[in-house]
Amino acid sequence: MVKLINRVLALAIAAVVAGAVFVTVMAIWSWWAPAGPISTDLTSPPESDAPPRERLDSRPLPR
Repeated sequence: MVKLINRVLALAIAAVVAGAVFVTVMAIWSWWAPAGPISTDLTSPPESDAPPRERLDSRPLPR
């Protein structure tokens, strides 16, 4: 019975250590990896080519 408890505890500790290593590696990888272009950067027109925006009326609409 003691061997079974020791193996279960060893497996639990190994799982926690593996999860901590995975989270650490993912955090380092995401910090180290260069940021790629955002999908909206590829599809949105430059500001000079964009149509003029409508002016907002300074008065609120009547209710």
